[in-house]
Amino acid sequence: MRKGQGAFEYIMTYGWAILIIIIVGIILYNAGVFGQSTESHQGFIKVRPADFSFGVNNASVNGTSTIVWDNVAGQNLKNMNITYDGDQNGVFETQGLTGTIGTGNRRTDSVFISGLSCQDGEAAVVDVKVSYTTETKITKTETGTIRGTCEE
Repeated sequence: MRKGQGAFEYIMTYGWAILIIIIVGIILYNAGVFGQSTESHQGFIKVRPADFSFGVNNASVNGTSTIVWDNVAGQNLKNMNITYDGDQNGVFETQGLTGTIGTGNRRTDSVFISGLSCQDGEAAVVDVKVSYTTETKITKTETGTIRGTCEE
């Protein structure tokens, strides 16, 4: 048997398995299974958090944190009201964004949080409730969770 034929048979036999392992690895990496990022959000449909950070001061979040919200509903959302609740005993002294957010637009919400226990680099988990009225006058409420990284 020639060397070229042996290499070709090896690729044909094991190539598909190697390709499948590579694809599964890429999917798992993008899903965050390997812990490369602690930032994520879930449960949001029409209004989604696009960027968020929680500032750390003396081993707890004390100060203004920002959350950027994207309107992905394909229509203007009116009477929007966003409220926050931390699962780590934090007190949200400013309760969220209110008003209208246009189609495809972004709004930044500044929230003052005190006492959310979180070290630099750790994850802070915040429960969020988003209420809004669509252009067709239907009132909806979405609930979700934001998992962000505490930063100094």
